[in-house]
Amino acid sequence: VEAAIGRRPVRHLAVIVSVNPGGVGAVFARRYPGAQVHVLHHTRGRAAPRSTRWRVTIHRTPTVNAMHKALSAMPPVQVLVEATVNERVKPATLRNLLFHVEDGGLYIIDGLRDPGPDGGSEPDVWATLRRMLEVKADPARTDLRPDERFRSDAIDDVSYDRHVITVRKAGVHALKVHDPDADAVLSGRLGPRWGRVIDTREPVSGAVRGRAQANKLQETFRTAMPVPRMYLREYRDVVCAPRQLAVQGDVLLPVSFHHGLRERLQTRSPLVSPTDTHFTVLDPSLTRAEPLPGVYYHLDSEFPGHFGHFMTEDIAKLWGLKQARAAHPDMKILLSTLQPGGEPSTVQRTLLAAWGVAPTDIVCIDRPVRVDTLIGCTQMFYNGIYVHPEMHEIWGRLREGLRTPAADRRPSPRRIFVTRPPDALRPCRNGPEVEALFAEHDFEIVRPESLTIREQVDLFADAEVVAGFGGSGMFNAVYCTRPGRRIVISSDRYIARNEWAISAAKGDDYHHFFGEAELRPGDTTAKWRVFQSPFSFDFARDGAALRALLQD
Repeated sequence: VEAAIGRRPVRHLAVIVSVNPGGVGAVFARRYPGAQVHVLHHTRGRAAPRSTRWRVTIHRTPTVNAMHKALSAMPPVQVLVEATVNERVKPATLRNLLFHVEDGGLYIIDGLRDPGPDGGSEPDVWATLRRMLEVKADPARTDLRPDERFRSDAIDDVSYDRHVITVRKAGVHALKVHDPDADAVLSGRLGPRWGRVIDTREPVSGAVRGRAQANKLQETFRTAMPVPRMYLREYRDVVCAPRQLAVQGDVLLPVSFHHGLRERLQTRSPLVSPTDTHFTVLDPSLTRAEPLPGVYYHLDSEFPGHFGHFMTEDIAKLWGLKQARAAHPDMKILLSTLQPGGEPSTVQRTLLAAWGVAPTDIVCIDRPVRVDTLIGCTQMFYNGIYVHPEMHEIWGRLREGLRTPAADRRPSPRRIFVTRPPDALRPCRNGPEVEALFAEHDFEIVRPESLTIREQVDLFADAEVVAGFGGSGMFNAVYCTRPGRRIVISSDRYIARNEWAISAAKGDDYHHFFGEAELRPGDTTAKWRVFQSPFSFDFARDGAALRALLQD
């Protein structure tokens, strides 16, 4: 191992071992007096938790994921030595931990079993490495699994001296971080200069108040929605870019992801290349981001200006605005646009004005910028997964800020059916027949997008029965003042459950009718086309049940 490392300067070194972590750490600390040594002890037995002594930190890491978490809370290492005696661990550590090595650093595999001159069985790590090198030699091949090309790109060269395999790492990789891990990761990589936690909200058990019934796929409607811990954080010196991207150092901050609970964090930003579950490659333009002095509240979205996402995920970040303003009175709201020189949408301006945000306090970016301070928080609404109880306060404040004053209100229909434009995505082929059935039962057919925001709020606030085709028009049910009956009609490939999440929080009597989508997963490789597939309501199967519901 010493020969492989040579004379290169070593500031951070990690070694993975199965036995004697203290002794191994002491040896490396003596040999490399300028290095911080981290020993990842791979053991499933009883062992001491993390401990630090004389530049050596020992981490108990019984799984590869635990090793990843330990390495994430330190800067990229110059040397990572894999010296476990468990041959089944070595391929997994190579695939998952190589990206923790800095550009030009070394990933050294020790404790190898030589296949021997008789051509005995090959150790798994050899097969894994051979596959990576084959991909590197022929990156255009079509039989590659999603992450294979990216792993092979991270290899500069490989050598073997009959004792250890030495892999020289290529490229700079940024770490994608989940919300609960951010404090430890940022403190370990950047120290106290990263920022601070301003406030938190404790986890909530998440029992739903509403009741869901469906003609199929009943199991997709959650009966419990536990809410994780919420965080309000202040980050310093952050690069922000359109589509919600926020990068601090070599870390993609949790506020970059609207699906932040997924194991593989993904973003639609074109400035981010997918590499593997935990890492990515950033576009060089981010290093040239223009300075944007000041303090900004991150209210950006992966879908800038999109009505449905703003009404659900984006307003769910308003809970931290008051406290952030108290700390930074001159703070601005940060949004983005996909069009050069674009501005916030009418919906964004109107809803933020109802929250007390002046148009002059909104900044919309169309390119990467570097801000002095970014305030970001966990969203309190997560598509079909959870709704924090404080969302009632957010919905209520927006409703009261947008609704026509009581003295000037006109009577509104108690039963409404929300239809969609004929040229919209997910069209219902027999939509006119569906609308006619609801009209027969005294429903007013409405197109929310043809109304002003105030008219939409007035329409939904006192509605008792809200029905319609699944989609963002139904999200206006957040303005309803009391629980009621909700009826949703959609394709069985429309997997979003925002409508149910709203009803689950409000205590509605919820009914969902699925029609068969024209496109099925085997018809196309584009998942979004299946999601947006046309469909028809099945009158033969579900007509009687729907009529009975409308007569009730």
